Amino acid sequence: MKKNNINTNNTNTSNNIKNSQINAEADLYNKILKSSTKEEDKLKCNELKDINIKNICISSIEDKFDPLRSAKTNKDCENLSNRGNEKKDFRVNLCYYNLITKEPKELNDYKKCDLIKDKALKENCISMVKSKFNDESKITSLEGCDTLKETKTESKDLRQDVCRYNKIKLVVNGDNYKELCSKIKTKDINEICLNDYKNLPKLKDIPMIIPPIEFSNSGSSNSGSKTPPPIIMPY
Repeated sequence: MKKNNINTNNTNTSNNIKNSQINAEADLYNKILKSSTKEEDKLKCNELKDINIKNICISSIEDKFDPLRSAKTNKDCENLSNRGNEKKDFRVNLCYYNLITKEPKELNDYKKCDLIKDKALKENCISMVKSKFNDESKITSLEGCDTLKETKTESKDLRQDVCRYNKIKLVVNGDNYKELCSKIKTKDINEICLNDYKNLPKLKDIPMIIPPIEFSNSGSSNSGSKTPPPIIMPY
């Protein structure tokens, strides 16, 4: 009995030490991320001992200072260059998509989507802009998207899936994000939704962590039917 008590105490002590170390790493991570003022500050992430938190720290700072995130004009988009495994064309198209779909002023803004060279992303851009000026604006729930009908230019399925995607984006808690994405049947839009889900902060197991960045981008630079995920520009 005495031996069992000793083992239990040792286990508790080990767990306490481990939790203390994780909390210390989390605290340091938060300080580095909050105090970062330029991309070069990612070098400070080397102070972290946990390799997973260290890698998250580096990628978070890289995303934080990605010029794609701060682009406000077409010229800003045109000036983007290769970054990591992302090619310039991919990033420029994605940048145009962000600018056009963020806050369209009128229905005819969908014509601006012609700037986008990737066919699938261009089509989604047009659908996203048009969705801001149709019956979807009156829909307040995911189920309400089922009521949308076809138009002269868009099928019922496409309109409903664009509507579902826009409603899912409003979900703050990512726990059921993947499940909601499964309701989208259009392949390209479903892939965008799933990529958004994959890029949600994955730090649930690390206590007291401030999410590294609200939105981030990942995807292939290949063009074609596979559509890159949209980055939602911060307001």
